[in-house]
Amino acid sequence: MKLGRLLVAAIAMAGIAGCTAQIPIVDKDTLENQVFERLAKEWGHNPQKVKCPSALRGEVKQKQTCVVTDDGVDHLVTVTVVKVDGKNVDFKLDTGAPLNAPTTQPEVYVGREDVAKQVAEQILAKTGRPADMVNCPNDLPAVVGATTTCYIHDGSDVYDAVVTVREVSGDDVKFDVQVAGEPR
Repeated sequence: MKLGRLLVAAIAMAGIAGCTAQIPIVDKDTLENQVFERLAKEWGHNPQKVKCPSALRGEVKQKQTCVVTDDGVDHLVTVTVVKVDGKNVDFKLDTGAPLNAPTTQPEVYVGREDVAKQVAEQILAKTGRPADMVNCPNDLPAVVGATTTCYIHDGSDVYDAVVTVREVSGDDVKFDVQVAGEPR
């Protein structure tokens, strides 16, 4: 039985759209600047700081969580790609509730290699079978509610997996993995 069918039974599923042949990338600095500009316009004032973990892949429904500091309060802002036209990537911003207190924690990220390793370990534990490869293109902010999308390779099939932080205790970051029910 293919890994995908085992994943459907073992992990909560969410459908995520397919991919394109040439994937544009919004580099980290450009993404932070665009988020800053959009929020400044929306809020009527400049936030103090915007920090995104890495570049954003130009694929519809690709998500990344940035941390925005405004008046000393950190906010999680989810960036979701809504449209890709050639090299142009359009995204929406979802500004979540402020974190309970200003903190230095959002400066801490789980490296994408570590996220991929932990996702692979969760798949093996839930299915009893390893994935061929797990690729996570972005680092993950060590903040409850932060998300990134990883890719699980099973033979010629590739499944999107949304990784969401559910608990942070010091250096220990626990997260949930939601795998698409269908390959890309």
